Amino acid sequence: KTGFGFWMVTDPGEIKMVELVYTVPAPLTPGYALTVQKQPGLDLSNFEFALRPPQGSRVIRSTPELQNVAGKYIVSGRLDRDIVLDVEFER
Repeated sequence: KTGFGFWMVTDPGEIKMVELVYTVPAPLTPGYALTVQKQPGLDLSNFEFALRPPQGSRVIRSTPELQNVAGKYIVSGRLDRDIVLDVEFER
Protein backbone atom coordinates (compact mmCIF):
# COMPACT_ATOMS: atom_id res chain seq x y z
CA LYS A 1 0.00 0.00 0.00
CA THR A 2 1.32 3.41 -0.96
CA GLY A 3 -0.12 6.67 0.32
CA PHE A 4 0.32 10.24 -0.91
CA GLY A 5 -0.31 13.26 1.25
CA PHE A 6 0.59 16.93 1.16
CA TRP A 7 -0.54 20.44 2.08
CA MET A 8 -1.26 23.04 -0.56
CA VAL A 9 -2.34 26.57 0.35
CA THR A 10 -4.91 28.03 -2.05
CA ASP A 11 -6.15 31.56 -1.44
CA PRO A 12 -9.88 32.39 -1.83
CA GLY A 13 -10.84 32.65 -5.52
CA GLU A 14 -7.58 30.99 -6.59
CA ILE A 15 -7.41 27.69 -8.52
CA LYS A 16 -4.47 25.27 -8.40
CA MET A 17 -3.87 21.93 -10.10
CA VAL A 18 -2.05 18.86 -8.76
CA GLU A 19 -0.73 16.03 -10.93
CA LEU A 20 0.67 12.87 -9.34
CA VAL A 21 2.64 10.40 -11.46
CA TYR A 22 3.20 6.95 -9.95
CA THR A 23 4.78 3.85 -11.46
CA VAL A 24 3.63 0.53 -10.01
CA PRO A 25 6.62 -1.63 -9.07
CA ALA A 26 7.05 -4.76 -11.25
CA PRO A 27 5.78 -7.41 -11.52
CA LEU A 28 2.22 -6.27 -12.11
CA THR A 29 -0.41 -8.85 -11.30
CA PRO A 30 -3.38 -9.46 -13.65
CA GLY A 31 -5.48 -7.14 -11.49
CA TYR A 32 -4.92 -3.73 -9.93
CA ALA A 33 -6.99 -1.60 -7.57
CA LEU A 34 -6.58 2.02 -6.55
CA THR A 35 -8.62 3.69 -3.81
CA VAL A 36 -9.04 7.45 -4.13
CA GLN A 37 -10.27 9.00 -0.88
CA LYS A 38 -12.04 12.33 -1.20
CA GLN A 39 -11.02 14.92 1.36
CA PRO A 40 -14.04 16.11 3.40
CA GLY A 41 -15.22 19.52 2.23
CA LEU A 42 -13.37 19.30 -1.09
CA ASP A 43 -15.47 20.10 -4.16
CA LEU A 44 -13.55 18.57 -7.07
CA SER A 45 -15.40 18.74 -10.38
CA ASN A 46 -12.52 17.91 -12.73
CA PHE A 47 -10.90 14.75 -11.33
CA GLU A 48 -9.00 12.67 -13.90
CA PHE A 49 -7.26 9.30 -13.58
CA ALA A 50 -5.12 7.94 -16.42
CA LEU A 51 -3.52 4.50 -16.59
CA ARG A 52 -0.87 3.37 -19.04
CA PRO A 53 -0.72 -0.45 -18.88
CA PRO A 54 2.58 -2.34 -19.18
CA GLN A 55 3.83 -2.85 -22.71
CA GLY A 56 2.07 -5.80 -24.35
CA SER A 57 -0.91 -5.58 -21.95
CA ARG A 58 -4.39 -4.17 -22.33
CA VAL A 59 -7.28 -3.49 -19.98
CA ILE A 60 -10.03 -6.10 -20.38
CA ARG A 61 -12.28 -4.98 -17.50
CA SER A 62 -12.50 -1.96 -15.25
CA THR A 63 -14.82 -0.44 -12.66
CA PRO A 64 -15.62 2.33 -13.27
CA GLU A 65 -15.23 1.86 -17.01
CA LEU A 66 -12.04 3.40 -18.37
CA GLN A 67 -12.00 4.89 -21.88
CA ASN A 68 -9.07 3.95 -24.15
CA VAL A 69 -7.60 7.18 -25.53
CA ALA A 70 -4.42 6.74 -27.57
CA GLY A 71 -3.17 3.82 -25.46
CA LYS A 72 -4.01 5.42 -22.09
CA TYR A 73 -7.09 4.38 -20.12
CA ILE A 74 -8.88 7.37 -18.61
CA VAL A 75 -11.79 8.10 -16.28
CA SER A 76 -12.74 11.67 -15.42
CA GLY A 77 -15.51 13.65 -13.81
CA ARG A 78 -16.67 14.86 -10.44
CA LEU A 79 -15.03 13.40 -7.32
CA ASP A 80 -17.84 13.66 -4.76
CA ARG A 81 -17.10 10.48 -2.79
CA ASP A 82 -14.35 7.88 -2.30
CA ILE A 83 -13.93 5.65 -5.34
CA VAL A 84 -12.18 2.34 -5.99
CA LEU A 85 -10.70 1.92 -9.45
CA ASP A 86 -10.50 -1.81 -10.19
CA VAL A 87 -8.69 -2.94 -13.36
CA GLU A 88 -8.01 -6.35 -14.91
CA PHE A 89 -5.26 -6.80 -17.53
CA GLU A 90 -4.63 -9.28 -20.33
CA ARG A 91 -1.16 -9.87 -21.77
